[in-house]
Amino acid sequence: MDIVRQAFRLVEVVTGFAGRARKLYYAVVLMGHSCPACGGKLNMEAEGLCRCRSCGQEFDPTIAFQRCSTCGGEPVLRVRRYQCRQCGADVVSRFLFDGLVFDADYFRQKMADSRERKKQLREQVREMLAASRSGALNLPEAELSSVPGLADALDSLVIGPPESLSWEPDKGFDLKRYESHIQTHIRDFPICLDDVPPLAENARKDRIWRFIAIIFLAHFGLIDIWQDGQSIMVMKHEADREGQDISGNLEGDDGLRGTYGERIHRTFRMTRQGVRWRFWRLFNDIYVSAFETILFIEKALGPELRDHAIRISKERYAMRQEAREASFVSADRLNRK
Repeated sequence: MDIVRQAFRLVEVVTGFAGRARKLYYAVVLMGHSCPACGGKLNMEAEGLCRCRSCGQEFDPTIAFQRCSTCGGEPVLRVRRYQCRQCGADVVSRFLFDGLVFDADYFRQKMADSRERKKQLREQVREMLAASRSGALNLPEAELSSVPGLADALDSLVIGPPESLSWEPDKGFDLKRYESHIQTHIRDFPICLDDVPPLAENARKDRIWRFIAIIFLAHFGLIDIWQDGQSIMVMKHEADREGQDISGNLEGDDGLRGTYGERIHRTFRMTRQGVRWRFWRLFNDIYVSAFETILFIEKALGPELRDHAIRISKERYAMRQEAREASFVSADRLNRK
């Protein structure tokens, strides 16, 4: 039994029942009343507010239809409750279901008074700071000759640093050096660009320069690059890997090009490395990630939805197979049938 699901279901049922009960209550209490202006039927719009269906006039039904049980006086809204205008006794409204009514004019006036007080306080603080401000500070002119050697020291600062301290700019980005470095560290299988060791001390600049280098290498067809989430993956290009670490004639040694390679290309319409990469992606990434998602959902919501998900997936698979196998049928053929 899923207690959490039952609890949410109970809350939904209770909320719906409360809404229907509120609507029924307002319909009953307004049944014997009509609009004071045109005599039309009334609808309850909010707590303490009803509207005429005919003329659209809005008013408080408690003030319009209810009277004080002590003296028969007219009630008036005081902040959050009704009081008799004559005797001051509290009047319990029959036109409130389970909410509270607020005097909008009262709270609007209180907010205006609060803003006015804050404005006056700011003005007082501004006047106090202006009154406490000190006068102008008059200082005598500095006599540089009073301090021995001060003028020469200031002149040396203005003239600039000596030639021995001249700054030499950085050598900058060497594309050939980075291309050779990346080609040395990439492999036949995918690796992350961040796994390539840096060449510069500035990590940010080094990562930018490595990225520029792999863009040029990929443009010349030497490496393959793609994005996997937030990572950039690199590996050697298929044509650039043919014959690596294998001595002699491939056709005579293992028959990969003559038999295995041609069969792979004819069956899958792609190279051997393309098939290997797609199988690696399918079974090590997509398949595992799908089960991680299933475990996360079932841990949070329970395994009750598994049967429904399997049934829906089978239906979708069958529909895809039917759509794939369906061929074009002309209108004349359909009419003959």
